Amino acid sequence: MIRKNFFLFLEKMIANQQKNSAGQKRNFNEEQSYLNEQNVEIDVEGGGEVLQDVVLFETGKTNRGNLCLWHEGYCFTRNRGTNVINFRCEQRKCPASCKISMENWKESSKFIEGILGNSGHNHSPNYSKKLAKERRKEILQKIEQTPKKKASLLVADIKSNISDDVSVEMGSDQALGHLIYRHRRRLFGNVDTANNLLDIEFPDFLLNFKGQNILFYDSRFYRQGEEDVVLLFSHPSLFNLLETNNLWLINSSNFIPFKWSHNFTISTEINEKIVVCIQCILPKREIKYFKESLNAIKNLIKQPKAFLKIIFDFDFISFKAASQVFPYAQFYGSMFHFGQNLLRKWRLLGMQNLYSDQIIGKISIKIFRNILTLPLIPQQHVRRAFYLIVQNSPNELNSFLEYFAKNYIGLTLTQKQYGIKQFLKINSPAGEPPDWELPIFCQPKYSIKFWNVYERIHSSVIRTNNYVEVSNSVGKNSIHRPPLSEFLTTFIKDIEKQLEIIQTPINSPQKKKIKRKRLFIIQEEQILETLQQANYEEDGHLFDIITLLGLQIQGYISGLRDDEKGESDDNDDIEGEEED
Repeated sequence: MIRKNFFLFLEKMIANQQKNSAGQKRNFNEEQSYLNEQNVEIDVEGGGEVLQDVVLFETGKTNRGNLCLWHEGYCFTRNRGTNVINFRCEQRKCPASCKISMENWKESSKFIEGILGNSGHNHSPNYSKKLAKERRKEILQKIEQTPKKKASLLVADIKSNISDDVSVEMGSDQALGHLIYRHRRRLFGNVDTANNLLDIEFPDFLLNFKGQNILFYDSRFYRQGEEDVVLLFSHPSLFNLLETNNLWLINSSNFIPFKWSHNFTISTEINEKIVVCIQCILPKREIKYFKESLNAIKNLIKQPKAFLKIIFDFDFISFKAASQVFPYAQFYGSMFHFGQNLLRKWRLLGMQNLYSDQIIGKISIKIFRNILTLPLIPQQHVRRAFYLIVQNSPNELNSFLEYFAKNYIGLTLTQKQYGIKQFLKINSPAGEPPDWELPIFCQPKYSIKFWNVYERIHSSVIRTNNYVEVSNSVGKNSIHRPPLSEFLTTFIKDIEKQLEIIQTPINSPQKKKIKRKRLFIIQEEQILETLQQANYEEDGHLFDIITLLGLQIQGYISGLRDDEKGESDDNDDIEGEEED
């Protein structure tokens, strides 16, 4: 009886189509109502009885994402020009067809019932084609996960564990390469292919995270027609956190998208963890672009900050720009980058060649350690401690000590006039004050207050370890100069991690205290104990203190590395780059 009703339903539907002279089709809701009136029960998931002439089709997707049906190695696609329940064999010269009811079908359904047409297939089945289509679909899914992975690697991964029949059915590597290219163009538009940055059009999914726009500043809207594009990315929750926090950390990042030359991040601290709030990419590492991006952030802040502390990575250009945009802020240097910059200069001056002499090499390493301890002692004793180091240094270190005095201590008038000979004079004439008591005539690039961390250790403003460097964890597993699309997808993935840090309760019982390794870090407890017992009155005691501190930071020194990022060259003309 049910089978009879089903065929009566099909006959009536075909008759209605023939009577429709205008060629209009009945809409889907009308078909479903008509199907319900006929009491035709074709529902696999509902547990209905499977009829003798009713077959079970496996559902799939065509290359364009439309519904297709599979049965015994044959593929059926929707028959154009007919209603939604008519399908035909994908081989257009084949007369085979089928009909289904979509009343109870859902997008997630893997199977659906229907009936085959009267005509059979005029070709043999292809069981490998279904698996080949699934593998091609996996390629498209992997493109969305890793948008800029090489096409050859994507194809190799997919074809690694399939049979030769399926591999042939998938198409040649060249054809799959074209498939990957077309899908990337549909996903990312011209974000990675535009020759002119002014022509870039961002697709919505690259600029949205859960409905929130992450593009906070685009210079193309403010400097129309200018190709030196500055882009600033953040998230409303992350920006609000930065806006309400009085401690900022500005750091240059190695994660720089292709066609841009510099990227810097702004982070802040919450629950003893660092949260990266802003990523800003610049066309060049110039002060005007730093100022433009920082002014954009300043304008986005609803309430101007009356008290702000900013910690830098010793990038002098960003420091100079921030001091002009936020003149009321207090500026500090990162302890890690202080040592990193000195290590870079140490090697540029060839000081590592002294290690070949066992005696001079040991003394040189000791002097370098002592120099790195100067940020840990009170500011008023730094100059005296430095000149005590000079008095105990071999002549081979003269060029390095002069560099340090010029950039981190400052020079007196006689040192400025007579150069290194006057600077290295150990004993002052009778009746004259020592060099550390003379006024500074030539100010250093970085003041002692900027790089000294003694007050920060005692006030717990931030740890002396490398908190600023945490921003480089964003994109650390990506290629050095990724395309802009990969830069944005990586940043969007990182947003969720940063938001989890914000939402973690301060006293969460599930929060595990991270045990800090002794290697590559500064042990604050040991240093605090040494500083609390320190006596700075006599020169001998002061030199003993910095020597002891030098031994306590050996792990920190081992963790230093010489890279290309950091302090600008000594001869950089920063003032010449400033805007009027």
